[in-house]
Amino acid sequence: YLSMITDITEAKKQQQQLENFAYYDSLTGLPNRLLLTDRLTQFLLENYRKPQNLAIAFIDLDGFKAINDNHGHAVGDEFLVAISQNMQMAIRKNDTLGRLGGDEFIVILNLEDNFQAFQRPLQKLIAACNTPIVIKGASLQVSASIGVSLYEGKSKQDMDAATLISQADQAMYVAKQAGKNNYHIFGA
Repeated sequence: YLSMITDITEAKKQQQQLENFAYYDSLTGLPNRLLLTDRLTQFLLENYRKPQNLAIAFIDLDGFKAINDNHGHAVGDEFLVAISQNMQMAIRKNDTLGRLGGDEFIVILNLEDNFQAFQRPLQKLIAACNTPIVIKGASLQVSASIGVSLYEGKSKQDMDAATLISQADQAMYVAKQAGKNNYHIFGA
């Protein structure tokens, strides 16, 4: 008998590292655009079997550029990690927070049967973003402009993930123009 044994531990580690690099933000560890889009696409496909409602919240941090400019990128990075943790604590377990890049985040809010259940989580997200964060002795604070795209499952809307994200992005710009530190619903 002849037997060959190969240790694939290193290959598995490399595969896991590549997967993490492809699907997760390297700074915050949150899902990135690719993974968020995939999760949203899977949700929409599942919706044909079991209709559910959801809201996409596109978050842009108001005043983050000043933190980077005045305190440097290292402090800016620490701030992004801290604020992403604040936002993570503000949402429910069945919601998904991800980072698109820079100071832009997306939250997929699972509304289940209550189509109006998005307002309370949005208020919590705004409060989480308004919370001062102390880094290297400096108290840093931003606000959030949030755009919301709603998807009502029972209507069987013909929507894709990119369209929902784009609608939320457009609504976020309306929230910014309306004075920042608030949210706007697409089409409202």
